[in-house]
Amino acid sequence: MEICTKILSNEEWKVLYMREYRVATLPEEPPNIKQAIIWLGKLGGFMNRKSDNLPGSMTLWRGYENLKESIVMLHIMTSQNCGIRSAETLQKFTAKIEKLEAKIERLERENESLKAENKALKIENAELKERLGLNSKNSSLPSSQRVVQNKKDKPKKRQKRRWSGVWA
Repeated sequence: MEICTKILSNEEWKVLYMREYRVATLPEEPPNIKQAIIWLGKLGGFMNRKSDNLPGSMTLWRGYENLKESIVMLHIMTSQNCGIRSAETLQKFTAKIEKLEAKIERLERENESLKAENKALKIENAELKERLGLNSKNSSLPSSQRVVQNKKDKPKKRQKRRWSGVWA
């Protein structure tokens, strides 16, 4: 069998291998042409069932387009000027993270003080309601909520059905 370097570059078959097996380690020798065509077809949607022939030209084209995108992404991810691998970018992210952590601490302190203030206001509100007599503890009339509940608890009267030629 002939090896795939007759139809694919070294970079292409290596990326194709990594995509197929989802690994970063490569074999010492490149695969044969048939295996590379099947892998390329799988990138293009080929199912590789027992009864299938080799992938067609459109499937191989789609697979090759996906392979080219994978090669571009590999170049982007391994370049020195991209991503977190750059020391300058890493310093920027570290500075932003420190600022965000400081902001989180400040907001947590503010949240705690607002919770304490809210609790004090609730207590004061309850005391004022009691002084004004707006609660039902010192009133002979039921609170407005109980009146609504009482109305809901009463059973509804059932209307009689009347014959109108059709049963309703």
